[in-house]
This record gives sequence, C-alpha cells and structure tokens, in this order.
Amino acid sequence: MALDLTDGIIKNARALIWKKSAGNKLFLLTQEFSGYFTLPGGCKDLEDPDLISTLRRELEEELGLHPRDYSMQETDIKKEYENLYDIPAERVGKKTLISLFIVSGLTKEPSPSDDIKSITWMTAEEVSNAFNRPHFKELFDLAIEKLG
Repeated sequence: MALDLTDGIIKNARALIWKKSAGNKLFLLTQEFSGYFTLPGGCKDLEDPDLISTLRRELEEELGLHPRDYSMQETDIKKEYENLYDIPAERVGKKTLISLFIVSGLTKEPSPSDDIKSITWMTAEEVSNAFNRPHFKELFDLAIEKLG
C-alpha cells in the first residue's frame, strides 16, 4: 500500500484504547521492535477513504480487532509534528498530523501481530513513564483530559 502524501503531510490515526479492571483504568500500548512504546495505529494509505478507515485497518493488522470488537469515538485532538521519522525515505523531513481516537468497550482481547513486538496494558502513570517519544506522551495526556 502507498502512503497518502497527496498534500505533502503524513496523516496518522492513533487510538487510546482503554478498559476498566479492578476499578482502575488500563491503557493498551504497542511496543515496536525498536523497543519504543506507542499508541496503536498508523499512517493513512492512499486506499483508506478517511482516518477512521485507517485506524480500523491498523487495529485489525496490529491487534486482530474488527470494528464489531470495540466502540470508537473521534476526538478533536489533532496535533502536527515535524520530522518524526528517520526512515523510510518517503517520510523523512515531512510534517505528520496525528489524529487521536478513543477506543473502548472491547469484546475480545487484542492479540499482537507480527508487525509489533508486544502489547501491554498499563495504568496512566505507567504509560506516562513508558513513552520514549514526547509526542506520544503529549497525545496521551490530552486524551486523559478528555476521558475525565
């Protein structure tokens, strides 16, 4: 699939996936093979009609989740970042616009695909300490405010 760079900006959809367990809110992070923890999701391809479709595709590819397995809520959290990628070449030096969605009501447990190293459920405090990249921490903090 080809990355959608029609306007020169990388469009990225990420999910704050959460559940309650023993009275605590837990959040799902994916871990890349590089060791970095991320919010699940990824970049919009030319074949994706919109960012909701992008996120649905990514959740299926990375976690084996189908739209019937969760509820998705669009948010107004959209942040633009410079130079997030050092590879592949088509992404280097481009702006990235990340749109955040909130996903809850899971009816099945996510299962990591071969595209990611692992998945892990964490408390909000653990998540804040796990992020190696400041943009994910910023997005997470904004999403937590939305959740209340």
